[in-house]
Parts: sequence; C-alpha cells; structure tokens
Amino acid sequence: MQKLLPPKVKKQYYNDEFWIKKISKPDSLLLKNNDISTLNSETYQKMKTFQKEDQYQIFEKMPEKLILREIKEKFNLFSAAENFPVGDFFNKKGIRITDAEKEEIIINTDLEQIKPDNLKYGLTVRRSSIRAFPTDTVFAHSPEYTDVDMMQLTAISPAEPAVILHGSRDKRWYYVQTGIHSGWIKKKDTAAAENAAVVEQYLQRPYLITADSRIITEPDPFAENSEQIEFQMGDKIRLAEHEDGQTLLAGNLHSQSDTGSYAVLLPKRDKKGGLNFKKALIAYSSGVKENLLPYTRAGILHQAFKMLGERYGWGGMFNRRDCSRFVMDIYRSFGINLPRDAGIQEEYAAGRKIVFNGNLAARKEILQLIQPGDVIYMPGHVVIYLGEDDGSHFIIHSGAGYAVKTAGGKYRNMSVHSVFICDLEQEMMQKKGKKYLDYFTSARKFY
Repeated sequence: MQKLLPPKVKKQYYNDEFWIKKISKPDSLLLKNNDISTLNSETYQKMKTFQKEDQYQIFEKMPEKLILREIKEKFNLFSAAENFPVGDFFNKKGIRITDAEKEEIIINTDLEQIKPDNLKYGLTVRRSSIRAFPTDTVFAHSPEYTDVDMMQLTAISPAEPAVILHGSRDKRWYYVQTGIHSGWIKKKDTAAAENAAVVEQYLQRPYLITADSRIITEPDPFAENSEQIEFQMGDKIRLAEHEDGQTLLAGNLHSQSDTGSYAVLLPKRDKKGGLNFKKALIAYSSGVKENLLPYTRAGILHQAFKMLGERYGWGGMFNRRDCSRFVMDIYRSFGINLPRDAGIQEEYAAGRKIVFNGNLAARKEILQLIQPGDVIYMPGHVVIYLGEDDGSHFIIHSGAGYAVKTAGGKYRNMSVHSVFICDLEQEMMQKKGKKYLDYFTSARKFY
C-alpha cells in the first residue's frame, strides 16, 4: 500500500539512522552533566529576572510562606475573573457554553478566601491536567474543533512536586505551583505532605529516566484500587530501597516479584488526601534507563523519532504532546529543563540564539548555521531540525499539517495532527502559500 507522504518526503526519512548517518561525529557529547546543570541554572535565572517563575520553578527555591499579595499575583496570571476567556466557546459536545456556566466557574475559584498561610507541599499521584480555571469543561473556539481547549494549560506527570496555594469552593481542585506551570489540578490527583522535607527527601532518591515515549507500571491484581501509572519521556521515577531477596507487591504466592523488574516507589493519596507511598514494578524491558541519556545529536534525533506518528495533543490533551512538549520531553531525557511553552522557550531558555530575518534566500543562508537536533521557533510553534537531503531541508515536529497547491492555483489544507516530517519550504496550513521557512523567527542551540 502506497503511503501518503508530504511533498519531498521519502519513505527512508522515517528512519532516524538515515539522518544520523549524515552527521559528522553524531555521538560526540554536546555538554557534560555539570554543564547541563549550569545551562538549567541560567534558564532559571532568566525566568526569575523576568518574573516567569510560574512556568519554570525549582522546588528547593520555593519559600515556605508567601504573603497574600504574592499568592494573588500567581493566581491572577491565569485565573483572575478579568482573564476568563471572552466570547463564544463550545464544550466537548459542541454546545455553546452559557454565561451562567461561565459565572459558576469564576465563583468556584473562591478568590476571596485566599489566605497568606503556610504553604502545603505535595506530590502528584498520577498524570493530570493543569487548568486555567477549576473546571473540566472544554472551552473550544469552534463546535467542530473541540480538540483545542483554551482551559488546558498543560499536563503534569506523576510523582512531580506541587506547592498547594489555594482550594476551589467545591473542594475538588487545588491551585498549585509545579515545576512547569501554575494552575488548577484535581485534588484527587495530588497528595499533600506533612511538610516540605518529606517531598524533598523523596526527590533526592535515586531514579530511573523514562527513555521511551511512554511506559507503564506492571499491574497488581491483588492491590486494593490497583492502578497502573503511566510515565512519559523524560520523567524521573524514584527507585524503592533495595531489599535482600525478592521484593513482592503482595504476600501472595501469585504476586509478582522484582525478578526482571525495577522496584520503584510512587506517591499515593490516602483517604484524607495525605501523602503516602507504595511500591510498584517496571519491567526491565520497558524503555527506562538508570542514568540520563548522553547528550548528543544522535541522541536528540533518536528520541524525536520515538514519537513519530503520535497524535498531536494541545496542552497534553489525549495523553499526547503539542509542539513545545515534544521538544521539552526530548531534551529532558538528557537532563535539560526547558520552559513549557514555545514562546517562553524561545525568549528565556539559555543557549545560543540565531535570528532569522530577510527574504527566503537570506533565510536559506541562515540555515547553514543550524545543525541537526537544533530547535527552531516561529510564532506559536517550535520544530526540530533534521538536516538536508537532495537540496531540501527537513524538520520533525508535532503539528497540525501543511498545504499543497492544487492544479487550479489554490491551496488545499492537509491535516496531519501528529508528529511528522516535512520540508522547510512546504506551505503551511491556512497561510495562503507562505512556507514554514517564511515564519521562522529564531533557532536555539542548547549548548
């Protein structure tokens, strides 16, 4: 069966080794671990200087107490009434959301009850969404395209630290600060610790790094309310303490042991919402590593191709990735922590910046400075550069699609909505013939 590929894209392009073989010294280290730590520190300092810490936070640097004004400032970034989405919006069923429904959501923020109290610290117990307001209701601009939800800020992985700042009126949501974003998360997906030290001690444990697109813990049929926990690329999974002999999940002859698996320690929520821990198993055959991956150009492309063909997910919807999370997760595999959103990455991430400007010919000249694995930005989007073949330059990204010119001279939109490969001179969807290269604003070299 003939596969429909974007123009100029060949079947062999879908193999990462095709591109890696074109790279001079693909396995040379771009940065060592100490240099990566320095790069992350530089990014944090830039985010702090420009007051963007709500989208890039280090747990150890969070204060134990915030004054009322500081809490409200965090809250007002996304969840103040004046920031509520304006205009017509449609829910998942394509039904217009009423003004009464909008008002109910605003009231549920319970802003007047914010208190300058000692902060609570916790851990997420499963993957969850971070929302702009405390609601599950989808806010889509169109009844037809409900896969883009304006309430969805991002998704947060399991076992991530969260500073709990406030609770909703209906007691179903927490307003939290996580390492990648602040916003509303469901209470049931978070467990509150007795103090910050409990969380900090957990985060200092030895860990595995998730190297595949996603992995899942082994099932435990004998546990009450058993739940398999999913991790995605770049996630750290804390190891349980080593025990002599076998580690069994239950005292049962049919219980699985850690023979052939890693025993890991995961947070769980008790009946009162407090933090407890449980053991789980991750098979050796899963895509996990005992160390961060070596930061090389080959490594960047290898990680990117593990997500080729996966559905696009706005803000982490559908348990998938959008353009910036695609890039972020690849680089997390090496220990490089980038800001969550494309525009923030471009503006504040540390590293060498190359600016695109001029006409198409000038932009092609600038491309000579870009190397495979480098990141390229345009307004609202980010891609990874693959390399050159047959005189054309190619990228891999999580995106909507492209356009093709018909025999009649008009442009037809080709929906992809997944991680795909295309030519930089490919026309973009709904841009009247403008190419990807026309819209590039800058590139980043994170080394």
